[in-house]
Amino acid sequence: LVDAVMRQYDAHVVLSHASAAVLQGAPGWGLDLANVHLTHLEGGGRIGGRVIHHHGLCRVNDVTRVNDHWITSPARTVHDIAMTTGTEAALVNASDFLRRGLTTMAELLMLEPARNRWPHTLGMNVVLHLADPRFESVGESRCRYLFWSQGLPAPVPQYEVFHPNGRLAGRVDFAWPEFGVLLEFDGMVKYHRY
Repeated sequence: LVDAVMRQYDAHVVLSHASAAVLQGAPGWGLDLANVHLTHLEGGGRIGGRVIHHHGLCRVNDVTRVNDHWITSPARTVHDIAMTTGTEAALVNASDFLRRGLTTMAELLMLEPARNRWPHTLGMNVVLHLADPRFESVGESRCRYLFWSQGLPAPVPQYEVFHPNGRLAGRVDFAWPEFGVLLEFDGMVKYHRY
């Protein structure tokens, strides 16, 4: 569907939001995958034929090229998702992009001045506070969001536990060492499910 939609439009559109995230290999959790999202550099702002047309300004650092399509950069994509889909979905994608090295925290922060003029962007403050490349799955990112939303202290992600002799015993998804609490989101099940 993406290829067909992109052939209909000229160089004044950029694949964006959830569509750009999926094309960049994002997990897709919480995203609107029923429609193609385009950002029009001139005009736009309508919905029709399974295509959502957004109106927006894209700077040079906001776009990249993937599979012969102009799409929003990973950093810009995270900001767009935060505006349209919500904080938790944006956190999942931000942490995934950070983990895979597709963006950096500095690139996410570079959009701060522009974001101050965009609607529905307060949730991005939470994303910038919680996003972490050490989260290895959607579930881990969502756990971190849950801990934050429930007012729990910030855990240490990917915490290494050692035997008394100093040998590595293992690594857990989250730890609160000051409380002696460890948490594993899905444990060995993820290694044996197939």
